[in-house]
Amino acid sequence: MVKYITKILIGDKAMSILGTTRLSESSCYLVLEGNFIEDILRDEQTGSIYVNALGNAFYEEIYRSEKNNLIASPQAMLNLRAYDYIQYLNGKEFEKAAQADYDIRFLIIRYKLQDINIAKKHLSKLQLQEIENLLKSIK
Repeated sequence: MVKYITKILIGDKAMSILGTTRLSESSCYLVLEGNFIEDILRDEQTGSIYVNALGNAFYEEIYRSEKNNLIASPQAMLNLRAYDYIQYLNGKEFEKAAQADYDIRFLIIRYKLQDINIAKKHLSKLQLQEIENLLKSIK
């Protein structure tokens, strides 16, 4: 079993806790760990997934802003889901992109969020335009 002093719940289970109706039991955590080389580690015993923020400027910024939280805040989740949305589109994972789209819409409507303050610093102009078009369609 993997143990970390500071781990932040992100992903589907965090979205469930924040109130979405898209339920999932999968646990995904953001950690900052120098002791494993992989970007993603799966704990086979618990099924939990650990995303290592070390070496990824976007994830490191999210981690540092949320390190005092057990669950990522709605604002952090909006940034994470916007970033994921672009990654899924780039990877032609359209079902996952649709799930991220749903989560983005949910967070904006439920929590009255307006900006992807962290993600926008880590996206290209074209990627940022894609997200901004999505955000405008919600308002």
